[in-house]
Amino acid sequence: MLSYLTALFSGFLLFCALLKWQPWNSRLQLPLFVLASPFVGAVLFKRLNKKFAIAIAFALLLSALPWVLFNSTRPLMGAHSIWNRPRLDQYFNNFPELRTPYFGAASFLESKRCAQIGLDMGRNDWEYPFWSLIKTEGNEAVRIEHVGVTNGSGVLSTSFPFSGFSPCAIISSRADEVEELAIERTLYTKEWASSPISVFVRKTPRQIP
Repeated sequence: MLSYLTALFSGFLLFCALLKWQPWNSRLQLPLFVLASPFVGAVLFKRLNKKFAIAIAFALLLSALPWVLFNSTRPLMGAHSIWNRPRLDQYFNNFPELRTPYFGAASFLESKRCAQIGLDMGRNDWEYPFWSLIKTEGNEAVRIEHVGVTNGSGVLSTSFPFSGFSPCAIISSRADEVEELAIERTLYTKEWASSPISVFVRKTPRQIP
């Protein structure tokens, strides 16, 4: 058990040393908490009366049931249960106000038969529903890449396979006030919008000098 605890604690120290702080650290720490459970259980059963340890385990299980069965985002029971709602609708449990803009943008892009799509998103904007919502007719693969990146990873846009990416449309979450976007010396015109999402389309191969 000492070796197990040492390995677990070493993993925690590596986590703290190698990963930068971020608001979502709790989900990354979850495996460490789960791995700590056997150690806690072993200590309880070794140090406490067996019946008392079982009572504690049973109380912990009962206390978890409200969050397992009736949590606000993915409830297992009730009118909004995951068994009663389509998967795509469940993406928007936390942000119901974004359902219409996201579905609308995906539908517009499908009508344009655009399969090469750029993302112009803010630092903490919600991206992943687009990966499920955007589809094309037939078997044409959809390619989605970030554009206009100005942080350290922006240098990758000049190397393979990103250097050859030329989107026919751009989804933006931070361009409510503009009618055109200039990306990689190419102009894109806004053709669809439902705040906070706008879709810009490359109408012609016109380039910025």
